[in-house]
Amino acid sequence: MRNLRVMGYVLASVLAASTAQAALLNLPFKYPMVEASYLSASYDADNISTTTGRLAVSGFTGQYVATSSSTPQTLSPFGTFEARINIVAASGVATGGRLYVTGNVDGVPGNELLYQSSTLLRFGSGADDKFEVVFREDTTTALAAAGSEVSIIMEAQHIPLFPNTVDPTYTVDFASNGLGLDKADMYASSVPEPATLMLLASGAIAGMSYIRRRLS
Repeated sequence: MRNLRVMGYVLASVLAASTAQAALLNLPFKYPMVEASYLSASYDADNISTTTGRLAVSGFTGQYVATSSSTPQTLSPFGTFEARINIVAASGVATGGRLYVTGNVDGVPGNELLYQSSTLLRFGSGADDKFEVVFREDTTTALAAAGSEVSIIMEAQHIPLFPNTVDPTYTVDFASNGLGLDKADMYASSVPEPATLMLLASGAIAGMSYIRRRLS
């Protein structure tokens, strides 16, 4: 199960690159984290329109890891993982997407809503068939507050049409070869309140003013 899991979590920015590539976001790992397994991935270069394709990944959430040192908790029953990402084929820039994840993390019978979003914030991809996505959480769930960022890291080393040593391009279709994605993990991070952001900004401005005075 460990070698066929899905990783997702929060953080990043959609960085477009030339030749239909999107640079990696270099997302960090954070906890608590949910892992999904038995994923299938496919990309249709003209799914949305003649210029926009869609990357679709689906599978099952199978583990929950509370901290970096805790033993992974097997979810029973398995939950659902679904991610859709719309990508401009010629540039590799993501224009939208949605996320839906369920799982049983509290031990009470029945799956709970873990993450749900229709707002994609950032997307990136790179060598070794790696995809990174950041969504904004739509509503408060068992693991995420409304407005928080949900980050997902997916590594799809079993997609046969992807040269593992180079960044993927989005002008041609591709699909997993039956083994699914190699791994993926997801987690949610809170976003500073507007008042907090204003305090941080004012502090930065004050610091810059002080430096300028010292240098003048």
